[in-house]
Amino acid sequence: ATYIKDKNKLNEILIINGLTQQDLASKVGISRSYMSSIANGHKPVGTRTSKRICEVLNVKYKDIFVLTSSTKVLQK
Repeated sequence: ATYIKDKNKLNEILIINGLTQQDLASKVGISRSYMSSIANGHKPVGTRTSKRICEVLNVKYKDIFVLTSSTKVLQK
């Protein structure tokens, strides 16, 4: 499963891009509540959604996501 690597890093990237989680969710085509769950590491991210998030934020996959077999990812 793919999870957000570091929610603080994601928030920094959002700020740099002048976006909120709501803005990102709208651009990616997902609900704000699902975006919040992704950002907090509570839900895994699908391949299409993770690619779209990277495109919108102009970041590399490995910079914000981690692939894991565990259902829990440590958040910094």
